[in-house]
Amino acid sequence: MNAAALTQHPRHWANVAPARAAVVFGGSGEIITYAQLSERSDRCAQLLRKLGLTRLQPRPYHPKKDAAAQEAFKKTSPAW
Repeated sequence: MNAAALTQHPRHWANVAPARAAVVFGGSGEIITYAQLSERSDRCAQLLRKLGLTRLQPRPYHPKKDAAAQEAFKKTSPAW
């Protein structure tokens, strides 16, 4: 990853300015900070690895498996 890309990575901003707003939802006004975004993306990555996905591995869409993955993610991430 080059230096310019690194400063655009959420984990970089989670370390530099964890309380800064990363996402603001227009409808609700809910704010997710860089620290929260980093933590949620780490949980998502862990779930994908648990489901067998490896880094940079393409995966075909499968409706039944994808529905199961979505339900598993909802159970581990109630805030989403």
